[in-house]
Parts: sequence; C-alpha cells; structure tokens
Amino acid sequence: MNRTSPLLAALFIACGCSPAPVPPPFLGDNNSAVLTGPAVGTSANAIATLRKPLTVSVAGPSATLPAARAFALRPSSTTESTYLVVEVSNAGTTPLCFISYKELEVRDSAGLTLKLRQGGFVQGSVGQLGSRSKPILTDTCLAARERGLILDIALATSGEQVFTRAESIVFRWDTATESEPAMPAPKLTPTAYSVTSAGAVNVAFTNTGSGEALMVGHFSRFVLLDPEGLPLFWGFIRDKTSPSGGRIPAGGEGSVEEGTTSGYGGAATRLRAILDFDVPPANALQGDGPEPSGSDTDRLAAWNAEQRRRQVR
Repeated sequence: MNRTSPLLAALFIACGCSPAPVPPPFLGDNNSAVLTGPAVGTSANAIATLRKPLTVSVAGPSATLPAARAFALRPSSTTESTYLVVEVSNAGTTPLCFISYKELEVRDSAGLTLKLRQGGFVQGSVGQLGSRSKPILTDTCLAARERGLILDIALATSGEQVFTRAESIVFRWDTATESEPAMPAPKLTPTAYSVTSAGAVNVAFTNTGSGEALMVGHFSRFVLLDPEGLPLFWGFIRDKTSPSGGRIPAGGEGSVEEGTTSGYGGAATRLRAILDFDVPPANALQGDGPEPSGSDTDRLAAWNAEQRRRQVR
C-alpha cells in the first residue's frame, strides 16, 4: 500500500515540501460500456449460422486467470474465417497488465488442430505504468475481479472449414504480466451509438475523468451482443475520430466511427464499445508511426505488436 511514513511526513513538514501525490488504485472499468441502439447488420442470416459455442481449456490452467465461455463467430454464412471470443477474468487480488496468451489452437471434434494462433494480449481496461514524466498506457489490464476478452481471428484459406469444424479452443497463458498499474486520469465512457445511412456505426463518448485523453481510434473495438449479452461478432472502430486530432479534455465529448459492420449478416441492437486511449503527448503507435491499414487481421497484428513494444519500453 502506498503511504507516506511518519518520518517522511515530518521531513516534508520541516522543509516546507509537499509529498508527491499518490496515484489512485487501479479499479479498471474506464474505457467501455454496453449500449443499446438501432439495429446493426443486414438480417440476411440466422444467428445460429453465424455463431457457435466452443469448449475452452487452458494448458497449465491458472487459478488467477480462469477462462469461462468461448465462441466462434463469422460475419456471414458464406465465409469460414472465424472471429474468436474467449471470456476471461482476473480472479486474484492484484491488478494485472500486459496479460497475454500463446499457442491458441482451434480444434475439431477429433482434437485435430485446425488453426494455430501464436497468441496475443487480452482486451481489458486502460492502466498506467512507467513514470509520471513518461507514462505508458495499455488497454491490456484487468483489475481484481474484472473480466476481459481474448479477441482473435482464425483466417481460412481456400477450402478450409474452420468455422464449420471448430469445436474447441486450447491455449496457454504467458507469465510475463506486470502488476500494480495506476489509474490514468482520463476515463472515456461510451454513451450512445448510432448507425449512419451507409451502415457505419458511430460511438459517442464523454471523458468522465480528470485529465485530457488522446483518442487512439484505430485500436478501439466493438463487440455486437445478443439480448442475453452473448457475443455475436466483433471488429475494430477505425474510420473517423472526432474532434480532429483526438484530444479530449476532461468533461469533453467525442466520437469514433466504424465503417464495416454493414457487412454483418445477422442483426444486433446491443454492443459493447471498447475505447483505446492515451494521454498527451502520445506514446502510442499513432505518435510513432503510420496508422495500420487494411483488415481487422492487420489491425489485430498491429495492436499486439504495439503492446509488446510498450511492454519492453
């Protein structure tokens, strides 16, 4: 626990100094919300053809990071490429950041490996590591008892039946986590979503924290949900950020827009918006290199690479 000892307090008083403020404890839940709004998707396909539950197991299971439900998802009934969702949680008493997994296998009913993913990071809340002069923010953190998501993609090449044959997921946890993050001053709270005439989803948000945020729009995500809160599909929110430049003062409002969900063959009226943000000056990829382009697969690879860069800062 961060406390100033009586001796140090006496020294501060004697010299007329003020002790450095202690960062607030990390509580998570600072970048996402479940929203209800207009229908997203074409309704061309039945949900049963776009989603299937998978059994999930962890090789060398961790009592601290249990895995719960898992799902295979796809945007239409004509593709075998599979978006994966695994629900996980931090069952411990210490906040963790850079929670990562490796050797994720999608298997069929006979236990044969259909796809092997090298791994990546858990999508969680935004924690602050590093120093006050050079803070490192990462949205791979889970507070004690907080839930997060493994969001991955298993691409199917011509003739592969990944979605059709998928029955289970097996993966391992990486042990290179970091603990005791601080709570960053900004907090971006999604407040509503709308659907444009072109079918793009626009998510509005407010900075309900105490400091300025830099919106890193091309790494934010949405997870479409059914009425029971189970996932239907996910993707990156990546096309437009408002205001221009993405700087959101405390109390300020903004929005991000995603332009690809019109291709989703089902329909959803609920989604979880997950916002990726930084603090100015940015230490994110947005400040260090070109914005990742292309598909969700490209952006997922870029996001994982950015988290690794921050981890080895």
